[in-house]
Amino acid sequence: MKRFVAPALRVFLGLIFVASSVAGIFQLVPPPTNYPPAALAFAGALVGSGYMIVAVWTVQLVSGVALLLNLWTPLFLVVLVPITVNIMLFHLFLTPQAMLSAGAPGIVAFLLNVALLWLYRGYYTRMLTFRARPGDAAAVGRNDRTGA
Repeated sequence: MKRFVAPALRVFLGLIFVASSVAGIFQLVPPPTNYPPAALAFAGALVGSGYMIVAVWTVQLVSGVALLLNLWTPLFLVVLVPITVNIMLFHLFLTPQAMLSAGAPGIVAFLLNVALLWLYRGYYTRMLTFRARPGDAAAVGRNDRTGA
């Protein structure tokens, strides 16, 4: 049972990001019009920049596909952190009245990302080194391959 949890969560998170990015890229879902002015202004700025919303959708799509295919999962979980945190903060501060309705997929994506980061936490131990020095990383890698 335990060995199926991480893959199931990974696939679910991947599906969320593939579906949302494809829906955004191909404009399959109309943009919300009932959001407060600040939320509409924020979304309008992303679209109006001419590149930012496309960049976000591209990162979401690539990350979602990688998660579905189980390619570089720890890396793409970290790549998705700013996106899932921003989705949560967007709904928390700009659309609090819609947090449990329109914000529900964002809440689920954030919680899935946090859960998967925890399940894959062993992959981040070196990355979280307090005082890292450039030459030390190569030595650590050599020791892992030689078993020394």
